[in-house]
Amino acid sequence: MENPTEILEQMEHAAHAGGHDHHEPENSTDHGRRTADRFPTYVGITMAMLGVLLAFSAAKVGGERTELVKTMVEQQHAHAKYQAQDIKHRTAVISLRQIHATLAPGALELFEGQLKKIEEESMVEVKKNPGAEVGVTTAIRATRLVGKNLLEKFPPRKDDMLLLGRTINRYYAESQAAGEWVDSFNPVVKAHLEGQESYEQAQLFAEIGIVIASIALLLRVRIAWIASILLGILSLGTMGKTYAELSKELKPSAEKVEELGKSYRELRIEGKSTEADQALVDEVLTLYGAAKSEPSGEKKVEEKKEK
Repeated sequence: MENPTEILEQMEHAAHAGGHDHHEPENSTDHGRRTADRFPTYVGITMAMLGVLLAFSAAKVGGERTELVKTMVEQQHAHAKYQAQDIKHRTAVISLRQIHATLAPGALELFEGQLKKIEEESMVEVKKNPGAEVGVTTAIRATRLVGKNLLEKFPPRKDDMLLLGRTINRYYAESQAAGEWVDSFNPVVKAHLEGQESYEQAQLFAEIGIVIASIALLLRVRIAWIASILLGILSLGTMGKTYAELSKELKPSAEKVEELGKSYRELRIEGKSTEADQALVDEVLTLYGAAKSEPSGEKKVEEKKEK
């Protein structure tokens, strides 16, 4: 057996050798152990980054959904304008057709033909009685003037018929402009719908990446951690691609929507017939004994508010 002195000497040599080993470079086994100890930290950072991508993609999905609803509401508003103008056009056409059905075609020509026949017959009588020529000629001219005025001024009146025809053309032009305005919303709606779906895919990639990173953290599987990183890159790439495509598609489409909406509004303002409408109202009021200065419905409401 070794005596205590030899044992102490061996312990002293071992401690001395351990001190020298502490200053030597660490081997591959120690490096691998240290890397394994830091693995949860790496996975945790990856999960945090995936969480940021998930939150950002969810926000973009909500934004695209809001823009989609807003665009569809505006499109429905434009479609209501189109329907209103189309109904006005069809109603005006029906009114014109009803009036046209009551017209006597060629009434003025027929009247002139009858007067000419009467004039020829009267000339025969004038030859027998030359002194009656002046009276006959004056009577025929007066009859022609009165008949022409009756045919032009009484229903259907020429100026009203012309105004109704121009109104029909105006309503048709406005309905066509409103229809083009409605159709211009379709590319914007499609872009927001596709953008929403793409951002949802990016959100799904981030969610799956978080799940796989959780598995990698629990089981300490390096390949699962790498897969979660790849899913995060895929999510980020999908969002970047979607943003670039939306920026490219939405700008010209939105400008077209604004331009067509402005054209429709300008056409409506240009075609306003407020003065002609008021003149018609004043004429009817005067015809049936009311004064032109009588306040309209809007003025009466304003007067009541002032009181």
